[in-house]
Amino acid sequence: MRRRVDLALVLCFVFFTFTSPAAGQSLEATDPVEIERAITAAARPGDRALATQLAARIDAGLPAPLLSRAIESLVQNGSPPAVSALLTLARHRRAAVRAQVARGLVRSRSANARGALADLLDDPEAEVRSAAAVALGEVGAQGVMDTVMLAALRGVPEAAILFGTQASAQDVARFLRRLDATTLEASAPALRILLERANVQRPTKLAIVQRLAALEGALSARVLREVGATLPENDPVRRAIDQALATEDAAAAEVSQ
Repeated sequence: MRRRVDLALVLCFVFFTFTSPAAGQSLEATDPVEIERAITAAARPGDRALATQLAARIDAGLPAPLLSRAIESLVQNGSPPAVSALLTLARHRRAAVRAQVARGLVRSRSANARGALADLLDDPEAEVRSAAAVALGEVGAQGVMDTVMLAALRGVPEAAILFGTQASAQDVARFLRRLDATTLEASAPALRILLERANVQRPTKLAIVQRLAALEGALSARVLREVGATLPENDPVRRAIDQALATEDAAAAEVSQ
């Protein structure tokens, strides 16, 4: 019995000792089937050697389907070399690759993921900006909220939603200072969410109402009406909205006379 146990241990040692080099060698093959088999093997969680070999193979060049599979393996591997390769691929020339990396960084749980995702909010392709904003929504935007705010003001819809759901009172104060008639349309989704969030304090909501009232436009009035309709009549924020709308309607009536 003891000999069988010892033999099993030896076989396990041989397997784990020699699997990585074998997979690494097949990554250098020219046969696509063999390369894909090696890419799949590189997904072993925490295997630094395989991740390093796969990163080198990616640098040497892979066709699109195999590169997509390689990104999946890097995400599953999750070791520091794998995460480093993902961060490099976040600057890939193809938008589809950058978007896939953005989605994968969520699962990597790397400390550098937020910074890389925040950078992708400024990507020239909407597909990538959207993927980055959604990913930041999952990992949390703490520490990069200023970047999220700027993306929202530039018109990235997912960034506006992310800002609305995660912004603090201090974030909102900075946001309102930048809000004007040219950025209101892009910012409207964030403002609606902020006004409806239960965990946003009343002073912050009143500051939003005051800023929207000061803009005196059809869009700001529509946002106020839509949000006001969701609040009970005795809510202080609802009363502030009703007062702001009444003042704007009175001013409009005087102009029309």
